[in-house]
Amino acid sequence: MNLKTQWKTVAAALPLALVGWLAPCSPAAAADPVLPVVNGGAQDEAIEKGEPPAPPFYHQAPDYAAWVVHVQTPPARTDGAKVLSELEVTKSPARLRQVSHWVDGTSSELWAYEGFILRQDPVGGYINILNVNQLEGVPDLTKDDFPELLWLSADNFIGKTKKEGHDCYAFQEDGKEAWIDIQTGLPWALKDENGAQTYEFVAAPTAPLTLPPNFQAPWDLYSRAIKAADVYKMAPPPPN
Repeated sequence: MNLKTQWKTVAAALPLALVGWLAPCSPAAAADPVLPVVNGGAQDEAIEKGEPPAPPFYHQAPDYAAWVVHVQTPPARTDGAKVLSELEVTKSPARLRQVSHWVDGTSSELWAYEGFILRQDPVGGYINILNVNQLEGVPDLTKDDFPELLWLSADNFIGKTKKEGHDCYAFQEDGKEAWIDIQTGLPWALKDENGAQTYEFVAAPTAPLTLPPNFQAPWDLYSRAIKAADVYKMAPPPPN
């Protein structure tokens, strides 16, 4: 199985909120914004037409940040795949941790760590390690926090609105809708084939993230194997 095929197989079981990584895009990072809090209960307002905002159409979270994606209407699945109910994300420079909570009550973890993805299988619990530089079309999560929004563009901008009482830019395409906080440039809500989702930004970490033991051990083994392979490549050929 080649790496591209392997990635497609693995991606099928990644958190549903992050399906949509295949469009090549890398929005520029913005200055650290003031983070919003969830403001529920207010009535949405009609779309106010206007010119689209200047790109990037969404901003990256600050270097130290944390947020929760609440899936309000998880889709029904008939293929036996796990269905996401909530995604917790914590970020520090060059490292990002996701904890996926599934509707069946289980959870699993994924790390974007210095250019690699370390993914805990949600069923078997074992750790897969993938080099994003060797996987076509896969963004580095330590550089793009919201790959589920890569489809946003000036062409699918539909105007300004209030989403749950909050001022947002609205985007719509092929049955997908996204609302971006006008003040911060961060996502406020998303609706797509994976369900209706809202973003809640919470207290950020104050120190760099570190791998837990069940991830650190396979990472150490993988790192040693990579270093051994590099030494082998650099070794002079044996004499004739």
